[in-house]
Amino acid sequence: MDEKQPEHPMAERMEGPDGLPPPLCIGSQISSPPGPVDKRRDPTAWGRQALDWAVRAGFFFAPRREILIKAHDSGEAIGQVLKFTGQRNPKVLLHLYLDNMCTIDGAAVFLSMNPRRDLTADFRSATMKRSAQLPQTLPSEAKAELEKQEDYVDLTEELERLGLQSRSVMKRQTADQLKAERRRLYEKRR
Repeated sequence: MDEKQPEHPMAERMEGPDGLPPPLCIGSQISSPPGPVDKRRDPTAWGRQALDWAVRAGFFFAPRREILIKAHDSGEAIGQVLKFTGQRNPKVLLHLYLDNMCTIDGAAVFLSMNPRRDLTADFRSATMKRSAQLPQTLPSEAKAELEKQEDYVDLTEELERLGLQSRSVMKRQTADQLKAERRRLYEKRR
């Protein structure tokens, strides 16, 4: 038993089918490995903890930004989102995390309808940066299986050919056409 986490007087002894604690117990163990600490956390502690959770879960994009966008999209006030993240300056939240995303549904406001809450979902991945340290989204077996498929191999070869052509072409217009063709093939391969 951990001295920092005293046992509740009415604690239940619960075990999963493997003899491991159930998921809710695991959540508290993951979120605070050393147990409760008396000192106050600084504003960056939450970001580090969210990043650790995201890396452990295999997220691909900036986890702190994703969490803040979802908190803002849920209709929470900016003040509440600031308290949630331990921030004091709203400019940091508005300019660094929510800068080019608008969650106001203009048609719904004008027509007095219920507003949509999924307005930023399609634009999120375009504005977030990829972290090369995180693993790819597909498991290695699925990726290897995908790379063996004939159409995937054909598209990859075509992309490589277009890449070489676009680098060797001198005319700007021809290079732009080749880049547009590569972009179309990337979308098709996806």
